[in-house]
Amino acid sequence: METNTLAIIIQPAPDTSYWEAGFTAHIRRGRILSMQGMGGITQPEDVVGILHKDDQTVRWQSFLWSHYTSLYLLIEYTDETLFEIENGNKYFVKDINNIPTYISTSGSGKIMAAIYEPIEEGTAAILPDMVQAGNTYEFVIDYVVGKSGINQGGGIRIQTPYSSWSFPKLFDNSVTLTTAEDAEMEYDLHPYFHPMAVFGYVYSIKVTKGRLNKGDSIRIQYSNGEDGIKVQTYSKINTYFPIHLDAIGNGIYYPLSYDNVPSVCVNSSPPARIRFALPMVVSKDEIFDIKLAVLDDNYNPVFEDFNGKVGIKSDSAGINAEYTIGADEAGLLTFKGMQIKQVGIHIITAYGDSLKPSSLVVKCVEKDDNKKLYWGAIHGHTMLSDGEGNPDDYYPYGRYVGLLDFCAMTDHDWELAEHERCRLYGGIRYVQDIADEFYVPGSFVTIPAYEWMGVEGHANVYFNNEDEENPIYVGNISIVGNNTTNTLSELLNKYKNRNDIMIIPHTSHGFKWTEYDASLMPVLEIYSCWGPSEFKNNPDAEGAINGLNKGFRLGFIGGADSHHANPGNTCKPSKYHVLGWREGFAAVYTNELTRDRIFSGIKSKSCYAATAERILLEFDINGNSMGSSFKAAKGSLLTMSVLAGGTTNIRIIELICNGEVMYSADCSTQIAEIKFETNMNYPDGSYFYAKVTQIDDECAWSSPIWIDIIN
Repeated sequence: METNTLAIIIQPAPDTSYWEAGFTAHIRRGRILSMQGMGGITQPEDVVGILHKDDQTVRWQSFLWSHYTSLYLLIEYTDETLFEIENGNKYFVKDINNIPTYISTSGSGKIMAAIYEPIEEGTAAILPDMVQAGNTYEFVIDYVVGKSGINQGGGIRIQTPYSSWSFPKLFDNSVTLTTAEDAEMEYDLHPYFHPMAVFGYVYSIKVTKGRLNKGDSIRIQYSNGEDGIKVQTYSKINTYFPIHLDAIGNGIYYPLSYDNVPSVCVNSSPPARIRFALPMVVSKDEIFDIKLAVLDDNYNPVFEDFNGKVGIKSDSAGINAEYTIGADEAGLLTFKGMQIKQVGIHIITAYGDSLKPSSLVVKCVEKDDNKKLYWGAIHGHTMLSDGEGNPDDYYPYGRYVGLLDFCAMTDHDWELAEHERCRLYGGIRYVQDIADEFYVPGSFVTIPAYEWMGVEGHANVYFNNEDEENPIYVGNISIVGNNTTNTLSELLNKYKNRNDIMIIPHTSHGFKWTEYDASLMPVLEIYSCWGPSEFKNNPDAEGAINGLNKGFRLGFIGGADSHHANPGNTCKPSKYHVLGWREGFAAVYTNELTRDRIFSGIKSKSCYAATAERILLEFDINGNSMGSSFKAAKGSLLTMSVLAGGTTNIRIIELICNGEVMYSADCSTQIAEIKFETNMNYPDGSYFYAKVTQIDDECAWSSPIWIDIIN
């Protein structure tokens, strides 16, 4: 029987929500030659290969419509080849033509399939095309119709950037048409894919009368009709406005190539503030460096834009140093050979010409007790998943701009394991290699990692090895059906008895406490750009307290879940407006800045969580430090001690026992110490932790301490 090839484009039907447009289809008596996603949304990709098995099955989960607007299939077929949906509906491939075939998926969902017929694209431009991060502008987008024209019933769709840009609105003359013919149009504005406009908005413009010909133009006033559009807070060379064109009028919208859609360059704003970092626990006369970066008001580096004086000072610590940064020094500076000669708690302040000053609290001890405090960001995404930014730039940014001590890149499981983009990079092997490349023991620690997405929620998996092949286990999202670890129990079983593995639940995104493995799950992420998760913050999930109340002995760290490849940036929001909180930190007490010691510090729970500010925090009970467990007799005296040093004044310190505030102390100083005495009249295995809140609402949570009653 004669065989032919047919290129098909598939999209959700107009009356179907994206959530209902996922489907599984079997190609009976035919063969899939190519399967590609078109019109990239999370990444600026025109086309990308979609991994599929050799069983001639198309598995297109609904979430993929948030990554691509179209599915392209190249099929080898005969007159008997069927496109068979899993619900039993069958369609002859030979009958698919340029009039869309409507195919039922599941429930009331439908997709459209038509012959793929490339069209002549028009041209588009946007002004202004260069802006400053975090500022507000009125934009004008012009689309000039190409050779193919646009028939009646056809139109264009213009997608606005991700929700880190403020939302547009329709108003009088939002969209205008310039045409030589007697053509008319209608238009609307609606969120793409998600009702909360997580993925931006779409201007949908349709020709209702006549035809648009080459040279006709459509103008969009991209604004909210009042004070304009506030652009994203982080800098980026190209922020695209994807365009989709239905020239024929059959309801199939072809994505224009990214070379032919408008984009805006988002630059840093003028210099406005200082970020600096130094060891926050030092010994008397210890020599250390103070690193400094000049930033704009949104915490972006200004690089060559700053030319002026900066300084570091602390009268009590005996520190006073100034330097004039030249335009060629990129706004980055290290003060070397610093010392503190006075034991005690000191406030160090960084300042500069026309810059907002910042301060940190440092504890100076008489002699080195092998306990240093290190700051890290170990939850962030790049273009390897649904984030932005080149992974090669991720660790250098964290080290030199974020001024971090340790860092991890945690792109998603299914993308690293299955996506063609990541396969070209090398998948998990690349993640391992790039972490090893930027790892500098004693100066900057990197940790290979990925984010697992399972039934209970998300968790980050970290590796402490250099030579081994580290397998990625895909959770309940998979484009080829390789769901090897749908549940947390299955994931824990895969890594059982691995001392070089650490799994940290992402509770701030939402998590259900079904399983616990003390050796693999030492801590939880109590804060990220999703906000705090001390208590339940998601109706379908549980908070940190729920896990602790089940007897799970978990310490605390802070995280980010940032999606713009700028670890340590600490601005808000990230790529998506739902990530509306500032980036958090993991603070680890250990004796050495190496991957092994950072790992050990987290595994021993000698760590704490902070929001976007480097708050110094110590907490102990009867000399037992945060993260520890000890035994005490029923009714015995418990003395709880807290030391907190803020980046501004502290408002309150709270002591929490078994999820309830047992004591609080109002504060109005940048350095605060409290002691609280009680008796051990609490249930066996009770947990206690300290929470510090500044006057600007930035917080820190110590890891808990557990007390078991001596029988």
